Amino acid sequence: MSNKHVRFLAVLISVSAAAIALSGLTVSGNNPAVSNAATFSKDVAPILFNKCAGCHRPGEAAPMSLLTYKDARPWARSIKEKVVSRTMPPWHADPAYGAFANDRRLSSKEIDTIAAWVDAGAPEGDRSDLPPAPHFTQGWKIGTPDQVFTMPSKFEVPAQGAVDYQYFSVPTNLKEDRWVQAAEVRPGNPSVVHHVIVFIDRPHQQGEVRRSGGQQELDSLTGVAPGEDPTVLPDGVGILLPAGATLIFQVHYTPNGTAQSDQTSVGVIFSKKPVVKAEMGDAAMNTELAIPPGDPNYEVRSSAAIAEDSHLTSLMPHMHWRGKDFQYRLVYPDGTSKIILSVPHYDFGWQTEYRFKEPVAAPKGSRIECIAHFDNSPGNKANPDPAKLVQWGPQTWDEMMIGFYDFTLDHQDLLHPEDAKSTKAPSTDKPEPAPAPKSVEAVRSTQPMPPVEVILEKYVQALGGKSAIQAQTSRVMKGTFKAAAVGVTGTVEIYSKAPNKEVTEIKSGFLGTSRTGFDGAAGWEQGVGQVKDLPDYAKPDADFYLPIKLPELYAGIAVKDKQALGTRQSYVLEATWIGKLKRWYFDCESGLLLRTEVTDAHGKLESSEDYSDYRVVDGVQIPFTVREIDEDGIEAVVTFSEAKHNVSIEDSRFEKPSAAQAGTAAPK
Repeated sequence: MSNKHVRFLAVLISVSAAAIALSGLTVSGNNPAVSNAATFSKDVAPILFNKCAGCHRPGEAAPMSLLTYKDARPWARSIKEKVVSRTMPPWHADPAYGAFANDRRLSSKEIDTIAAWVDAGAPEGDRSDLPPAPHFTQGWKIGTPDQVFTMPSKFEVPAQGAVDYQYFSVPTNLKEDRWVQAAEVRPGNPSVVHHVIVFIDRPHQQGEVRRSGGQQELDSLTGVAPGEDPTVLPDGVGILLPAGATLIFQVHYTPNGTAQSDQTSVGVIFSKKPVVKAEMGDAAMNTELAIPPGDPNYEVRSSAAIAEDSHLTSLMPHMHWRGKDFQYRLVYPDGTSKIILSVPHYDFGWQTEYRFKEPVAAPKGSRIECIAHFDNSPGNKANPDPAKLVQWGPQTWDEMMIGFYDFTLDHQDLLHPEDAKSTKAPSTDKPEPAPAPKSVEAVRSTQPMPPVEVILEKYVQALGGKSAIQAQTSRVMKGTFKAAAVGVTGTVEIYSKAPNKEVTEIKSGFLGTSRTGFDGAAGWEQGVGQVKDLPDYAKPDADFYLPIKLPELYAGIAVKDKQALGTRQSYVLEATWIGKLKRWYFDCESGLLLRTEVTDAHGKLESSEDYSDYRVVDGVQIPFTVREIDEDGIEAVVTFSEAKHNVSIEDSRFEKPSAAQAGTAAPK
C-alpha cells in the first residue's frame, strides 16, 4: 500500500520557490554564495554530452534524456548516486588489464564535478556557458546509414509462452561487393526483442544457420543486446558484404503479456577509404558445462588456437543469468602468458564488446584461454532456478560459456590481393563444431514476463493479503518532509478513509499550512490565501483499496518492461491516466511497489515517487519513506514516524474549504 498523494509537495515547492525569490534570495547558479560551485551549463553538460547522451536521449534505451538542464535536473540526486558508485556509465572490465577504445568510465575528476554540482543544489548556471549539444541521427547511433535492410514483413509475437528463435531472409540486392565499416541493428519493437544477430549468407556459400545450440556456419555482420554497441571498425578494416548476398536475421522474442508485432532492421555504413584487412571472428567456447544445483562458484574453461599471425581487435564474454566472472588469457608459443581482459563482476544486462585501443599481437601457435565462474546458488538473485542442473542451451534459463574474439590476419593486404592468402578465417583444425555467432542474448527477462494479474496479485500478497487490506477502513500517517533544494522543511499528515476520501496537510514555519484533498467526488487545494479546484486530481488514486483495485481503476493497465532500479529488477506496468501515462515499478523479488511515474503526452516526466522502508502496521506493509521529484526537478523526501489504522475521522476534514476559510487551520 503506497503513500499515493505526496504530490502536494509540488504545490508547496512552487509556492516556496516564489516566496524565496520575492524575499531576494535565489537558488540559481547566479547566487554569489555559490558562484564557484559547479554548474550544469559549464561543468556537467560537457560530461553528459560526451559520456551519457549516446543512450540518454529520446528514442534510445535509457529511461530518460540528459540532453538539457530541464531533462537532467529531476534526476540529479540519482545521477550522483550512480556515478559515485560507478554503476553508470556501465563498464565491467578490471582497469588493471587491457586498454579499450570504448571505455565508458568517468574519470575521478568528472565524478567529483557531478557530485559537487548536486551538492550545490544542481544549479543551471549561465546558459551562455553551455556547449553545443551533440549531433545525433534520429534512431541511429552510427549516424545516417548508407543502406537499411528490413525484415520483409512484421512478425506477430504472442502474449505469452516461449518463442523459438526466428530466422528471416533479407536480400541485399547488391550489384557489387561492398565493405562495411559500421553496422547497427534497430529492433522494431524493443519490448519483445530479446536479441538479434545478422548473418551474411554469401552467394553459392550454401551456408545454414543451425537451429540448435546457438551455433552457425555463416559469418556474422553485427548483433544487438543491451550493453552491446553497434559494430564500428577503424579505417582500413572492414566486413565483406558480397554482391548478391542475403542477410539472415536471427531474432529471439520474449513475450511481455500482450500480443505485439516486430519488424527489425539493420543499417550499414560502407567504407569510404581503402580496406586493407578483413575483420574476422571466432570463439573459445565450452558446450559441455553442467552446473550443479546450488553451486555458488562453478568453474568452466575453454580455449582456442591461433593458427596464423594475427592481431586481436576485440573481446566479448558471453554467459547468461548465472554468469559470475570471466577472464581471457593469451598464452604465447613459448608458454608465457598475460591476462588481456578480466570481468570480475559479469552483468548479463550489459553485454559489452571490449574493443582494444591498439590491437593485441597474437602470434601463430598462441592460444586464447578463458576461465568463467557461475553462481547457481539461491544467493544469486537473478538465478531462475537454483535447484536445477544447468546445461548448455539457447534460452536464458539455460547457460552458455563463450569467449568471442575478433581479429585480423597479419599477412593480409587487401590492396594487393595476390599477397593475401584468404579473406576467410583460417582453420584451427579443432574437432569441435563451428563457433557460435558474435553476441546474443539480451536481458529484459529470464523468461516470458508474467501477466499483469500475476504481478498485481504478488503485490497484494506482499502487502499482507487482500483480507488484511480490507480489514482497514481508515488510516492516519504523520511525519516530516524536507525539500533541500529550496530550503523548506515541515510536517506532514495524511488522512485516508474508505471508500475514497483523502487529504494531505503540510505545515511549514516559513509558508504556513497547505492542504490537498479529495472529498469522494472532486479534488481541491487550499494554499496560502486561496482555495481552488483540482480537476486532474483523479478519483482512482484516492481509492482506499487501490492496491486491490488497480486493474479496475486503471483500464488497460499492462506489463510493458522489466527494468533495473538500483540493484533491484522491477516489472514495469503502464496505463493511460487523464491524458497522461502512469507507470508502476514492482520489485520482481518481493512484489512491493518501488516507484510510480507520471509523464505527459510527449513523454516528459511530470512527477515520480520512490517508496522504501516498508513496515508492517496492523498486518499491512506501508512505505515509511517517500522520495518525490516534481516536474521542475525539485526533490522532497517525506519520512513518516507514525501510522494508525481504523481511526475515527470526521467527513468534514475532507470537504473543500470555502474561500473565507482559505489560510485557516485544518478542522480537528
